[in-house]
Amino acid sequence: MRDYLNRYGSQLVPLTIILLALASMFIPSHIIASLIPYMLMFIALLLLGVILAFKVKGKLLSFNLNVIEKVKEAFILDIGSRYIALTPMIIEDIPYTHSDFTPEDFMRYSKGFTSILASTPGPFIVAIVRGNVDVSTYIKKLESKILHYKVMAQADPTNPHLERKVIGLEKVLRRVSHGEKPVRLSLLIIPYAIGGNKHVIVDEVLGRAKSLKLSFESTLGLKCKFIGINELLRTFISNKSKSYLNVLEGDISFLAPISRFKRPYIEDLDDGIYLGEDIDMGTPIFYNFKTHSLRHLVVIGPTGRGKTTFLKTLVSRVSSVHYDVAIWIVDFRGEFKPLESSGFKVIDASNNPINVLKNHYTNPKLRARQIIEALQVVSTLTPMEEYVLYLNLVKLLNDNDSVRFSDLVESLKAKAEKLGFEERSQIYSLISKLEPFSIETFEEGSEVRFTLGEHTVLDLSRLPEEYRDFYVANFLQALHNYMYTLPPDEKLRGILVIDEAWRMLRCKSGRELVMKLVKEGRAFGISIVISTQDLTDLPKEILDNAGTIIVFGSNSREYIEAIASYMSLNEHDKERMLWLKVGEALVRVYGDPRPLWVRVVPENIGDEEILKL
Repeated sequence: MRDYLNRYGSQLVPLTIILLALASMFIPSHIIASLIPYMLMFIALLLLGVILAFKVKGKLLSFNLNVIEKVKEAFILDIGSRYIALTPMIIEDIPYTHSDFTPEDFMRYSKGFTSILASTPGPFIVAIVRGNVDVSTYIKKLESKILHYKVMAQADPTNPHLERKVIGLEKVLRRVSHGEKPVRLSLLIIPYAIGGNKHVIVDEVLGRAKSLKLSFESTLGLKCKFIGINELLRTFISNKSKSYLNVLEGDISFLAPISRFKRPYIEDLDDGIYLGEDIDMGTPIFYNFKTHSLRHLVVIGPTGRGKTTFLKTLVSRVSSVHYDVAIWIVDFRGEFKPLESSGFKVIDASNNPINVLKNHYTNPKLRARQIIEALQVVSTLTPMEEYVLYLNLVKLLNDNDSVRFSDLVESLKAKAEKLGFEERSQIYSLISKLEPFSIETFEEGSEVRFTLGEHTVLDLSRLPEEYRDFYVANFLQALHNYMYTLPPDEKLRGILVIDEAWRMLRCKSGRELVMKLVKEGRAFGISIVISTQDLTDLPKEILDNAGTIIVFGSNSREYIEAIASYMSLNEHDKERMLWLKVGEALVRVYGDPRPLWVRVVPENIGDEEILKL
């Protein structure tokens, strides 16, 4: 064995690196979430490398694997017609354990680690090599160190560092005495590149190695150093690297195959919104608007699958947990009217006109532009029509505080009579698009007013279909303007629910209005809940700004495929989506790649029943 090591040892590590590199091309990304199979794959490949190195020397020699050159920290391996450049590094110390972190700090640290793995370009290997530690020798060394530091502490009683060192070592000794086993770990990071040009792959791998080293040290506080081929070989074969970690088994919990918490924290029992129960675990599921960094929600589901029941349950419980926030609900179909019995103010749009030509918390020029954008939700204006309309609106809004929509139409008619045939035709084309809205609904009344802490349902079900989108566009514009009268504050102030949001999202002007609220709302403490029937209704900008996505099931394969593509669902989860019952949904929270399967419990269950679940 010694002869084989002397003769072929320098070729073992390069071969193992090649085998791992090839394996990484075939390991699906979702296996990363299940660490045990990945580690078994690694161990199997490593053993295969050892067998090839010691038993199949004829084949090994035919590859002509040799370290032919060292450039700075990079080693170049000749594999015949191509080269491999690699820069092995080892982590010298891990300064933290799980007990050092709060849940929030742990999530940030985990996010930092996963971000490095995901964002670093090019391939690299992260390997953990575990070795044995003789317990009796380990205990003797601990006792010797404790005695040594105690003597030093007696000689220098004013040195707090020595006292802390003694306390720490005694704590380790107690843990070992109570049965915890010490283990030796070597943590390796090996960037590599394969190609036919030595200089190109060396530059590539050196750049990647320096980037990784800097990222691990600055982001995670892990001290890394470059090592040579010999030390890499010693680490893999005998775990006798000069840089290793002797730790107790309780200190290596970071190797457990877990990721961010997807269950609610216990404090959410007091301040969270009860959504329902975990279908798999039977445990209650809560959502806390206040603690989520991205407060916006997207709710997707076909008609009849429980989408509206979920929204009514959500807002009812928000109003009952003393959040002290405003709730505004845009209700196209009148399904939220029953909330009146829960203290919500229901505004019947058919009996509550709004004067579109009021400023609504803004100035005449900006309001003129908004009126044009609201009209583009329901109609198409040419650039010339936009220009003419803008000039007339600014003039009317500046000259008269009580101007109405019919006044705008009359002013355009008067203007048209003074123009030639072609220009007059263009003006009358514009008038034909405005006249349908010269009705009491958009002329009487005053400005839209909002009050923090008030719960409001805007019921559009009795308003003629052709006027609903225009009414909502003006309502949302007024809310956006009101938002900017508030001082910036990310503390939760209000929740806007837009049911059947596809109506506003199907045209460019409507999409831009909703996206403005989504993108800018967080800075003013406004959370947006958008409900629609299909994922394809939603622009990417809205999905990317949503902290939580709730998806109800469907029998449509096309619907499921769209959801699976965006959420990266595996085949099992796709099939499960097809079999979800009414009121059951998949929940995906920002930062957690795993789905959570929830059964919504409607708003007819008390606190005592919730705690029994």
